[in-house]
Parts: sequence; structure tokens; C-alpha cells
Amino acid sequence: MTLEVFLLGLQGPALAAAVGFGLSFLIDAWTGYGNLSSVAKRLVFAGFCLAIPTLALVAGVALGFQEYSIDLIWNVLVAACAVFSAGTLTHTRNL
Repeated sequence: MTLEVFLLGLQGPALAAAVGFGLSFLIDAWTGYGNLSSVAKRLVFAGFCLAIPTLALVAGVALGFQEYSIDLIWNVLVAACAVFSAGTLTHTRNL
């Protein structure tokens, strides 16, 4: 797998796995995470859902793998919203 394929995956198909991977490390490293309210946990989750594909997009554009366009931003937002919605629907009872 090349860096280009990896960054493109983080902008869509592999986003859910990356968010889950990142959150699992955050939860282990931040002992106070369990004490957060459900709203705060959802905000942290939403932040991960938006930050990971956005950073991958910025890196892809900066490295010349992609050309900046509004369509790329739209794809990142749609992927982030899809992962956030699916994760929230799946885990609402656990929050």
C-alpha cells in the first residue's frame, strides 16, 4: 500500500476503522474519558470523524497526490457525517 492509497482510504473507505483505532488509543491514554458526559463523548467522536479525513485531504493536496477542489471537501464531509451517524446510532445506548 502506498502513502497515496492510504491517504485516499482515510478520506472514505477506511475512515471508520481509523476513527475506531484513534479513539481506542485516546480512551486508553485519557483516563478521564469515561467520566465525560455523553454529549462530550459525542463531540470528541465527531472531532475524530472530521479531523482524520480533513488531515488526510490536506496531506494529499500538500504532497501533490490530489488537486484541491470543492468536491474533495464535500466527499470528506459526507464520509465524516456517515461514520459519525453510524457510530452514534450503533453506540447510543452505551453513551
